[in-house]
Amino acid sequence: MPGHAAVQCAAHHVDTTTTPLHEIEQRLLWLSTAIIHHANRIRPNASGMKVGGHQASSASMVSIMTSLWFEQLQPGDRVSVKPHASPVLHAINYLLGDLDASYLPRLREFGGLQSYPSRTKDPDPVDYSTGSVGIRLGRPDGTSAYIRLSTRPVDQLLAAVPQDAAGRERRRRHVLAGGYVMRRAANPSLTLVGMGALMTETLAAADRLAQHGVDADVVCVTGPGLLFEALQARQGRGDGPTWILDQLFPAGRAAPMVTVLDGHPHTLAFLPAVNGVRGTQLGVSRFGQVGSLEDVYRYHGIDTDSIVGAALDLVGTV
Repeated sequence: MPGHAAVQCAAHHVDTTTTPLHEIEQRLLWLSTAIIHHANRIRPNASGMKVGGHQASSASMVSIMTSLWFEQLQPGDRVSVKPHASPVLHAINYLLGDLDASYLPRLREFGGLQSYPSRTKDPDPVDYSTGSVGIRLGRPDGTSAYIRLSTRPVDQLLAAVPQDAAGRERRRRHVLAGGYVMRRAANPSLTLVGMGALMTETLAAADRLAQHGVDADVVCVTGPGLLFEALQARQGRGDGPTWILDQLFPAGRAAPMVTVLDGHPHTLAFLPAVNGVRGTQLGVSRFGQVGSLEDVYRYHGIDTDSIVGAALDLVGTV
């Protein structure tokens, strides 16, 4: 009978809003959201840069992760958690007693909770260390270009784009060929080579070095692979164009070189070989900590002070 079936259905209905699992879910939702909110809206932020934390994406994972950790997972099960869900993971570990409350306000802070769950740097249990997937763009020839994104604002006036049409076209050709000159010193005793967001520190270092009597040429690299291919061609191991090397690093201005980027230092390590000069390579050669730019750059030795110090050591000036 229809009426009897309805009564049976009602008798077996469970109000999930009053179950312990639902209460845990709501605590995790509030806690993970609060962790992100505190990092972005409450914690002092001298740089003004967005901290991030993927609040909406994190919230969308709460129900799934509540069921996994508190209902489904068995001993020996392991879970890989990507950054969008890391606040939920930290909230779970806090509720389980595996994370001290002092870390909850420290999402994406230097020495605090990491952007990407890390077995070595996070203070709470993590099954797998995870990282950024990056973005790859397809090329017509079937290969792909890897694009690294930064939320750091960089003053575009630093590029000093030429005002005349001929100068802009020359700059465009250089950028597409692998790099361009940002500054030429009257009598350089050093060449500073930087990439991307690190040009701010590179130019600041050049200013500081000038105060020490060390004048430097400053070069911005836009395509290290293109410059490497040009050097290979110059050495007889390729047939590509080499003219860009003469534009960026003319033999008559050869000087000791410091290279710096927010990537692995070997990316630009070949450049001193263009003119056979001594060189020092600065970059990120180990997994680092999340935190403010100042803290992270200092940690990896790619801040302005580190560039200046490496340059003075290279040219033998105290």
